[in-house]
Amino acid sequence: MRMIVILFLSGTLGLFGCSSSDDGSGGSGASGGSGGTGGTAGTGGTAGAGGTGATGGMAGTGGTGGTDAAAAFCDGFEATCNYVDYEHENRADCLDFYNTEDASRVACVEQHLGFAMDAEPGSADRDLHCGHASGLAPCN
Repeated sequence: MRMIVILFLSGTLGLFGCSSSDDGSGGSGASGGSGGTGGTAGTGGTAGAGGTGATGGMAGTGGTGGTDAAAAFCDGFEATCNYVDYEHENRADCLDFYNTEDASRVACVEQHLGFAMDAEPGSADRDLHCGHASGLAPCN
């Protein structure tokens, strides 16, 4: 029985490529696998939208007009010096004087009215500068 099994095994091995034939040709090698395909490129992002321009602001409103220079001077003269004791008989006379004199005389009377305002009420210094502010020398 041993013999039959060995013969049987020899024949089986011959069927499956383990024969001992020597014809000189080598067996064929396995072929290599094919390479994978490359991936697809990604798409670029979209650009952002630009911002909108701002609108300009509204213009401011104009201020109210200042006090008339002649009125301001005469208000100060009346409060500090009064019209009775000096060259101006009343407000209308004071306004007329201020509006008709040249710039250097106006500058002089304004300066002396400022000195009179700074002086003590009833003092000789106030009396002196009120006279100048009314247009007496040196403001004549």
